[in-house]
Amino acid sequence: MWLFAKGGCTICNSAGKTLAKGKQKGHGLYTLKGRQPRAEYGLLSCAAPSLLTWHKQLGHLGYNAIIDMAKLGLTKGMPMDLSATPPICEHCILSKQTKNQIPQTREGQRAEAPLDIVYSDLTGPEDVPTLGGSMYIMNIIDDYSSFPWGFTLKRKSDAEQIFLDWKMRVEWETGQKVGIVHSGGGSEYSSTSYEAILQRQGVEHQTTAPHTSAHNRKSERMHCTIMGQARAMHSDAKLPPNMWGECVMTAFYLAQHTPTQSLNRKMPFEMLYYHKPRVSHLCEYGCRAFVLTQNKVNPKIYKRSEECVLVGYSLTSKAYWCWNRHCKRVISSYNVVFIESQHTAPSLPPQVPTGMNIKAHQIHTHDMPWIHTNTTASMEMQRIITPTWRT
Repeated sequence: MWLFAKGGCTICNSAGKTLAKGKQKGHGLYTLKGRQPRAEYGLLSCAAPSLLTWHKQLGHLGYNAIIDMAKLGLTKGMPMDLSATPPICEHCILSKQTKNQIPQTREGQRAEAPLDIVYSDLTGPEDVPTLGGSMYIMNIIDDYSSFPWGFTLKRKSDAEQIFLDWKMRVEWETGQKVGIVHSGGGSEYSSTSYEAILQRQGVEHQTTAPHTSAHNRKSERMHCTIMGQARAMHSDAKLPPNMWGECVMTAFYLAQHTPTQSLNRKMPFEMLYYHKPRVSHLCEYGCRAFVLTQNKVNPKIYKRSEECVLVGYSLTSKAYWCWNRHCKRVISSYNVVFIESQHTAPSLPPQVPTGMNIKAHQIHTHDMPWIHTNTTASMEMQRIITPTWRT
């Protein structure tokens, strides 16, 4: 409200309170006296910008950020009309849409018996093939026991047959039947013949939504854990790049024998087989391993063993996998002497210093006819079913 008097003017609000006074300087021209007026005084005759207006003025900034700027006084000169709910900005949807967040907590009930629910996933191809030419890693996890099985594959198409072979073997071994198979949405599990076999055997096949691998969270977490351990072992043992298959398979083997929080610190092996595993045969990965020379003519004056590096454990017999750096081959043997505290020493000293940890594992092969000593093989070529060290 403006009140004009002789030689001056007064500005009042609707309640009659004086906001400012002015003095006439000329014909129809008045100057205001006092402090500089605040922003709201200058907006008495105009509406405040809406939230949508500020949204566009600030380059499509999020609504919550704009409201915080105005309410918390983070900037000056930002009046805003919040009386109306802002509309959904179509341009922001088209330009900023991302994947919906996957729930961090488990959805649904845990399986009540072994093999009721199993998860499977396939990753690859890797940059470097293994000794046997494999490029892919396949994992299978039992939901009840968190017991993991690992496989290396040359082709993605091998996944279906490996899974069916695993299913037949593990069902015979545990006496349980596979109920639900939860796998990724890739093409490795999508053939009609595979689906028909599962249906005939009464197995329900569930898949994740396309491009949403995080829904298969159990397999994703296991893959991250296995690869982290495999990289660490590979680096510590100073193995060549194509030996990653042995590291991955050993990581699966060790995961079966280590406790997890989801099982209240019980081991997957114990949950699946109902007794505690034996781990006294484990040695430092990458330690020096002296393998007894057998199955070939060896003059008595020559050395009795070959110096190798421990790269894993046989999963079809009670034997160790040892890498011969000179011959570039993996030897399977149980007649091995380990030196576990000096990985990089070139040879075994004549007298072992006090405090050095030495393990010797020897058995007579006529007592265990299924062991084939000093046979050249590649550990990652095996199809892992269950460890034979448990007794």
